[in-house]
Amino acid sequence: MGIPQDKLSKFKKSFVSQVFQQNSEVIEQKLKALPRGVILEDETYIGTRGNFDTEIIFINNDYETLSIGLADEGDLKKSILEAFHKIPEVCREKLKILITDGEPSYITIAKNFSSKVIHVAQLHIQKQRGEVIISKYKKLGPHFLHYKIYTHWKAFYCNKHELKFKWEIKFIKGKVQAKRGRPRKSDTLQNKNERWR
Repeated sequence: MGIPQDKLSKFKKSFVSQVFQQNSEVIEQKLKALPRGVILEDETYIGTRGNFDTEIIFINNDYETLSIGLADEGDLKKSILEAFHKIPEVCREKLKILITDGEPSYITIAKNFSSKVIHVAQLHIQKQRGEVIISKYKKLGPHFLHYKIYTHWKAFYCNKHELKFKWEIKFIKGKVQAKRGRPRKSDTLQNKNERWR
């Protein structure tokens, strides 16, 4: 059929966004269950890879769509968070396991959402294909403890009697307000000798 790829890609993008706009209430507002607290999250490419026609999709364990959002060029993290916050709060509160690929932007949800969330990432990179990282973040004041288990998806085979894994605990330092040196005049009490009665 001789349709250039860029025109086909533009048509697909406009078609998906038009259908989404017309049916956004059905897709987003209908409260769907979250069986076992599992959310699966991934990005799909419309057209050729790398043309930034990317859609972010969240589904539950029954493969029902919870939320969809288009990825902004150059700011995937913001687009992922916007798509995540489209999921009704009642549903988000039940989240226990977040399953994603190795995209680093997904870590933000697991880290900042709740300490009860376990993040499972299966890597797709050629040299790491099949590797699974199971992470959990625990807040410690302004800091985080990051528990990580590295294994392979073959470890979850039925009737497998051996499980090989590596683990580590990382300390992630948060921002701490540190005041050093002599206090400024604005920080000191101006009227020290003022009568209080």
